[in-house]
Amino acid sequence: MADPSQKTAVPPLCARIYARGGVADKAKERYTALIKESPDNDTIRKEYGDLLRETGARADARLVYHELKNQYAGDTEIAETYGEENNWKSAAEAYQTMLGKYAEKAGIIQWRLGEALEREGKLQEAIAAFQQSQREPQSLFRIAECQGTMKQHDAAIQTLVGVLNFFKPSAAEAQYRMSAHYAAKGDKEAAINSLKTVCKVYLSSPWAGKAHQDLAQLYGVDVTLGGAAKKNEK
Repeated sequence: MADPSQKTAVPPLCARIYARGGVADKAKERYTALIKESPDNDTIRKEYGDLLRETGARADARLVYHELKNQYAGDTEIAETYGEENNWKSAAEAYQTMLGKYAEKAGIIQWRLGEALEREGKLQEAIAAFQQSQREPQSLFRIAECQGTMKQHDAAIQTLVGVLNFFKPSAAEAQYRMSAHYAAKGDKEAAINSLKTVCKVYLSSPWAGKAHQDLAQLYGVDVTLGGAAKKNEK
């Protein structure tokens, strides 16, 4: 080929074709040669790491990601590989290390740390991380989930009340989720009333349909999506 750009494009293309075709050995050979030729090319290096990761060689992938020039991207990929192994302790440790290195990315790192800690079963620590993630109202929903797992249903309900009061676009979801916490603490009447409120107040939201279904299937209460009872509660 006369065009130099086409010549340089062919080797990476061949590596990608082998990778996508499932010919891992050939793809690895191609990527190894490409990295030797262009050690500063993060795109090639990351593709090689992704290939190793997809074939189950996550420890080797971590070594490749560690050499990325974009250190934040590399550290993120490394932490994610631990999660793929269900090694949430190491994932959490990786995110905690990242907090000390990338202050400008603290919000997203705290969110990922919270997810890892929740999976690890460290729920109080997960709540603290979600609180620092600056990702409301999603963080409040995750906090309520952690509180529910710890059987702190009153605390979870109060967290969801915060969503109701301050994040109106997510109020329907919060009201719907509250019903499960009422049910878990044994307050059937409050659970039913919470679902009825979703049907009545948030009629146009998808949560109204879910609430209507729960009322019928869990409690034998058939209501219109406007909230009016069509038959006696059981």
